[in-house]
Formats: sequence, structure tokens, C-alpha cells
Amino acid sequence: MKGQYLAVESVLTFGLGLVLAIGVISAFETYSSGIYDVSEDVQASMIQNEVLEAFNVLQAVEGSAEVELDLPESAGSRDYRIEASEELAVVTDSNRYERVLAMDEPVRGSGSGEIRIVKSGDSYEISDR
Repeated sequence: MKGQYLAVESVLTFGLGLVLAIGVISAFETYSSGIYDVSEDVQASMIQNEVLEAFNVLQAVEGSAEVELDLPESAGSRDYRIEASEELAVVTDSNRYERVLAMDEPVRGSGSGEIRIVKSGDSYEISDR
């Protein structure tokens, strides 16, 4: 009988350890997912700010000009793409972060990572380098 109690105790201890390990892993996954979401929000905002600053610089220039930007490769560990038309959007697989472009001239194009913004005449174009 004593050997059976020892076997039951060992199985219960192992089961309790397994349940505890699964609980810790689940909690970590939930927590890290939230961190990635917040990081994506912040980085998307920073990317938009950098692109908008480049547009402001180009607006002050008379004639044709271009600016090249080295943007992060990812936003919150997720791939993204910049799209420009009436608004400037940072698009990831699950979210779309938009800001209105307060510009009179038309803006078109898209890109990610290393981009080029070209001002030619009365229009702007975003493209990958």
C-alpha cells in the first residue's frame, strides 16, 4: 500500500506542476500580446509623425524635391505599409492607423521601411527606395 501512495503522490505532484506551468505560459502570452499591441500603436504614430514632418519640409521647398526616409522595418513586431491619398495610413495585418493630410496638393503611393517622397510640381508620391 505504501508504494501506491507514493505513486499517487508523484502523479498528483506532476499534474499540479503541469497545470501551474500551463497557467504561467498562458498568462505570459496574454501579457505579451498586449505589449505588442501598445508597441504597434506607439510605433505607428512615430512613423506617421516622421512622414508628416517630411511632407512639411517638402511643402516649404519651391519646385521639385525629394526626401528619403529610413523608417522602422516593423511596427510592434508586425509588418506594415504606408498608404497615402486623402489621409496618411499605417496599415498592419490587423489595424489601420489614419491621419488626415492637410495638404492642397494630391498625394499618392505607398511603401514601407526605406521610402522616398518625391515632390514634382503640384503633387507628391511615396514609393519604396
